[in-house]
Amino acid sequence: MSKYVIGVLFSLLSSVGIANEDVGFGYIKGIKIGHGNGDAITVYLEDGYTRDERNCQGVVNFRAQDMSASRYNQITSVLLSANVANKKVRLHSHLQSGCNATFVAMQETYF
Repeated sequence: MSKYVIGVLFSLLSSVGIANEDVGFGYIKGIKIGHGNGDAITVYLEDGYTRDERNCQGVVNFRAQDMSASRYNQITSVLLSANVANKKVRLHSHLQSGCNATFVAMQETYF
């Protein structure tokens, strides 16, 4: 029984480590809000972006279904502010895979 519990814990902890990855860091080239299914924001990063740990090729989505409505609204505000101010953004995903982000930070250097 204890081996089973240890195995389950190891499996859960391993998957959590894989799920936290940056999917882009750079300047925003463009933003599409509500295209396609209407409940997603697509961010296009300028050439020269870094921290693309999932090979998203500078195109990252934020889906409403992946977060609360208040977080989705906050992310929208940060993305639009960064775009207007020409500031770098760090896009990060807590999800298991893909180019769907759940976190954004406006920051000029990576930390």
